[in-house]
Amino acid sequence: MALRARKPIDKHKITDSAKLAKISQSFDDGKHLALDVYEGEAALLYQVQELTDEVKEIYRYLGSEVTSNTATNLSSTANGTSLTINSSDGNNASIPAATTNAWGAMTDENFDAIAANTAKTGITSGQTSAITANTAKTTFPGFGTTSTRAMRGNTTTISSGQSSAISANLLKASSVGFYKNQSNGTETVWIPGTQFYSPTIVYNVGKVTDSNSRGLLTYEWPGIDGKKVIVAHVVTSANVSRGTSFKRWRLATASSLAILGGGRGDNSNTDVNTTDWTCAVGEAFQISQGLPSTSTYLLGAYLILTDV
Repeated sequence: MALRARKPIDKHKITDSAKLAKISQSFDDGKHLALDVYEGEAALLYQVQELTDEVKEIYRYLGSEVTSNTATNLSSTANGTSLTINSSDGNNASIPAATTNAWGAMTDENFDAIAANTAKTGITSGQTSAITANTAKTTFPGFGTTSTRAMRGNTTTISSGQSSAISANLLKASSVGFYKNQSNGTETVWIPGTQFYSPTIVYNVGKVTDSNSRGLLTYEWPGIDGKKVIVAHVVTSANVSRGTSFKRWRLATASSLAILGGGRGDNSNTDVNTTDWTCAVGEAFQISQGLPSTSTYLLGAYLILTDV
């Protein structure tokens, strides 16, 4: 609590130095003590003495307690777990760490976290450009079948003709068969009719025909290293008087190198004339068969092989 304003008591203050010296000498000589024989003056003397003692106590306090406290020296001590403000008068204070809801000292963990966060790299200019470009993208264009639309999950993406071709292809045999003849040391290759091709081919289960009576059903067998074809035969649903052809075929130019044999399709073996075909890289054994009508089917062909 601060001191209140001092009342003006200097109204009758003696300022004459001669008078002050005379009065001071009277006080030093104890002249005022002669007043104690009067009860009123004695009371005043007592009160003045009490006031003098109070003033002395104030001076003592101001000279020791207050002066000592104003000269307090402060310092700090910090370690990994605390911060302490040290006082020369012994009244030290521990400063708590700051929390979400209260001010306080910054801990070393806080400092490390701030330093690590400050050292983080922001996004690059390339990332900024990518974000800008992505933001500028056109919204979803909607469903449809044009080049600027997205197709629904159940949208048909093939034509009816392609669908029919896939269905027909499912009727084809899976592959060419290869069998060893233990009795004479030869091998037989069976080629299903569904492996043959023609622009106007008509597939059926396990057999094919041609919608063009002048068309040819054809197959190129690539051969097996170290083998040669000694017999070739085409199997049809009915005897065909003509239209069977066997050729040595060049794959790179899609052209015939030699006619190896021919004849008709029936249930008898057709020898490759007197010329066997030796399997060679870049060549194939071509089989062609013409059919007289769509009611006649090509069932397949077989080749008999032996070692070169």
